[in-house]
Amino acid sequence: MIFLSRIRDLAERLDARGPRIAVFGDSHSVALLRAKQYSKRTHEYEQIRVNRLRKAKDGKTVGDMSLADFCREIREFDPRDFVFSTVGGNQYAMVSTVRPAVDYDFMETSADEIIESAQLVPFRALAGFIESGVRETVGPVLREIRSSTEANVFHLAPPPPKQDNEFVAAHSEGYFAREGLQDFGPTRPALRLKCWKVQLRCLKSLCTELDIGLVMPPEKCVTPNGYLVPSCYANDVTHANRRYGEAVFRQILKLTTAGGFRKVKSR
Repeated sequence: MIFLSRIRDLAERLDARGPRIAVFGDSHSVALLRAKQYSKRTHEYEQIRVNRLRKAKDGKTVGDMSLADFCREIREFDPRDFVFSTVGGNQYAMVSTVRPAVDYDFMETSADEIIESAQLVPFRALAGFIESGVRETVGPVLREIRSSTEANVFHLAPPPPKQDNEFVAAHSEGYFAREGLQDFGPTRPALRLKCWKVQLRCLKSLCTELDIGLVMPPEKCVTPNGYLVPSCYANDVTHANRRYGEAVFRQILKLTTAGGFRKVKSR
């Protein structure tokens, strides 16, 4: 009887443990890493582990963990635990940041407003390009993560685009600098926002197929018109900052501690 009692006590202690929470992704994970490093509140997020995908970028190695190593670790997770992805995120920006020689627009529905002076391109062509980017870059990683764990898996939607064109032009870097952002200037903010919404639609479809939850950007970080609020701008073209990272952490904690999540299917 004493032995059985000890076994029951041990089982109760194991069941009472808090969920393990892991975040893994690309450059959009930097906002969360900076939030964890913010000394005033770092203790509030200590139970959330954040890793950035290790890869070569602009001749340097960035990140601290390979996808294979991350998947190996989350194989030990169970349905009480949580995995969040920040993989990819800038597919929309590739076609909607640098002003083209001929301005363009597209219509998703007949009710869409378009710029009369812009060349109208088929929605299917634009959406197909963005969707192929999402499925070819984000899809394989999400599929590998989903198949590696019994934890609840979510994908964090990328932050919406920045509306301030002067800010965007002044912070040209990396891919966008090579594409001539400083020379040609940025596109209309409304075009960036429309393309971001197309990407969200693609992500929703992909996540539904893989039985992964999609977490939208924090409401307080989005303007009434749908753009990233200026106080959440990182000093570049597309990324958010530490304040945004903290807001995402609060979303994660709400999902993982208040039971506000949907259980995913077991492998």
